Amino acid sequence: MIRGYPIKEFRSIECLQRVIHWKFDQQVEPIRVLVQIRDLIPTQRLLNRALKPQGSDPPILLRAGNQTLILDGHHRLYRLKKAGIERTECLIFELWIDPLLLSHERYRLNLGLSAFADLELSDDC
Repeated sequence: MIRGYPIKEFRSIECLQRVIHWKFDQQVEPIRVLVQIRDLIPTQRLLNRALKPQGSDPPILLRAGNQTLILDGHHRLYRLKKAGIERTECLIFELWIDPLLLSHERYRLNLGLSAFADLELSDDC
């Protein structure tokens, strides 16, 4: 979340860029990068087992400091990892701020999430 809004509320990359500019006074362009899935940090613990990945858009990541957080695409990344795929192309927004300024970072710390392996499938979420 950025300022309390889940990524799904942004509707577009351009909207997310405007929010980042407003909140952190930074102009950012997403870059496409091939990343190791295991190096990404989730911002939610439970994935709904019934949900299937939708679309072919690359997952959206946010890098602040040495943290690379998943903003959107937890299900897609989880299914890729389960299929044995180690690397995938993602869109990364790089911010030059202390990661603790991000509500996503505080939330994942409260959940005790530190690695991609912390994701769990659930029937109850």
